[in-house]
Amino acid sequence: MGCISNLILDSSIIRNVWKPVTCLFDTGKIITPLEVEIRFKIFEMKFDQFVEKGNEFLKEVAMELGMPDDTDQAYRVMSSVFHTVRETISAEESLHLISQLPMFIKAVYVNSWHLNPKNKIRSRAEFFDCLRKQNPRTATQDFGNDEIARAKTQAVFKVIKNHVATGEIQDILDQLPMELAELWITQTQEYADRKP
Repeated sequence: MGCISNLILDSSIIRNVWKPVTCLFDTGKIITPLEVEIRFKIFEMKFDQFVEKGNEFLKEVAMELGMPDDTDQAYRVMSSVFHTVRETISAEESLHLISQLPMFIKAVYVNSWHLNPKNKIRSRAEFFDCLRKQNPRTATQDFGNDEIARAKTQAVFKVIKNHVATGEIQDILDQLPMELAELWITQTQEYADRKP
């Protein structure tokens, strides 16, 4: 599971399934097999770039977690943190956040997302409970006690901050109560100084 290409699809699989088919695209125009081949070459190049950037992000998370060779656990931690973040901020803010992330990382964030109105997480205890509920089978291994959960959450947030504009992070912080905002920053005073 540690590699994004293993999680989704390999471009050769897509190519072999669709290559023999003459496609009818949105334009209503039937295209020739040569045109299909050209479009798949372009898609294949983009797909490989998406896989590469997703894997780079995942490896960055693994490094920040101090487990550079365990991308499986890094994936589980990252996914759990993403899915818990969805429960703390608005859907609109989530979309702004993921707009700046690599394509496959966006897919991890939105996987199994239901946009139903719900009570948002408002405390650190609720955040950590939700974090552990994301993958109950490995919750103890991945998050252990609250201090471990906090450290791993902050590691994922640090990687997010490397890829997302400061203004967007500030917009997220502005939606959160102080004890959740503290998870996003390394020094509590830094946020307190910004908060009106």
